[in-house]
Amino acid sequence: CALLCVAELCNSLKAYAIPQLPEFMPLVIKEMKKGDQLSSNELYMLSIVTAVQKVTENLSVFLSPYLENIMFNICCLSSEEEDIFQKPQLQQRLKAIRHTLATSLPPRVLLPVVATCYHKLEKKEKFASICSLMSVLEDHIKSMSKEDLTAHIQDLQKFFIDSLNFRFLHCEHPEKQISAVES
Repeated sequence: CALLCVAELCNSLKAYAIPQLPEFMPLVIKEMKKGDQLSSNELYMLSIVTAVQKVTENLSVFLSPYLENIMFNICCLSSEEEDIFQKPQLQQRLKAIRHTLATSLPPRVLLPVVATCYHKLEKKEKFASICSLMSVLEDHIKSMSKEDLTAHIQDLQKFFIDSLNFRFLHCEHPEKQISAVES
């Protein structure tokens, strides 16, 4: 219940909630990391995701210190296969968070976070989560202006070259997993 109150305060206060971000965002992120414990309490998980959704919708440009953790955890939750994670309301909120992050952040902020999260997900072998991360990148590229694309083309090229190396680095994994990530 406290998480939803914080989320509603962010929704109501908007920019006036910025000074409070360092106090509550680390706690929200800490709770998001408890994926296995969250799966036993659907209401609590939905509360955390709702809180993150409200904060990202209202204060996304002020979330830089927390963005990597938010992105990583949202991508992990988005790709969980347990029944509790497949609830339509939860999946809809996770998709909304990914879309908000993709469309509201400037490339200079989001692209390094995507690259870092990709490598972190790859290292932890959370291959299904990479697909969610790539959907964020896809939405971001679709919303980028021509000037932004031109300015960040080298970063994008480096990232795609790294990601195209996935099959070579993970050839010991099942073909189905590799193909899912590559597509």
